Amino acid sequence: MYAGEYGSIPLRFNQHLIGWQSKGGPVGNNLPLLLSISQTMELLGLPRRTLYGLMDRGALPPSFKLGGRRVFRRADLEKWIALGLPPIERFLTLTERKR
Repeated sequence: MYAGEYGSIPLRFNQHLIGWQSKGGPVGNNLPLLLSISQTMELLGLPRRTLYGLMDRGALPPSFKLGGRRVFRRADLEKWIALGLPPIERFLTLTERKR
């Protein structure tokens, strides 16, 4: 459970994404560089409603539309997890990215 600036987030994954199992097998390098909403839900272990709530509050790394589909950069999500799920403004500062 992560309790931060945006409330508690019930995350169910290994901090380093090692040995975390999805329905299809291990997650990690098997994932594409850009993750769909469904893939992001599976990676973070969150239901769709919670994921969209976090997106609405700006509590997740930036996502963008590609061909009409919302996607996240896998590297951004993995770095956010590795840094301990910091508030997004701090994450963007640490990674020198603009929102």
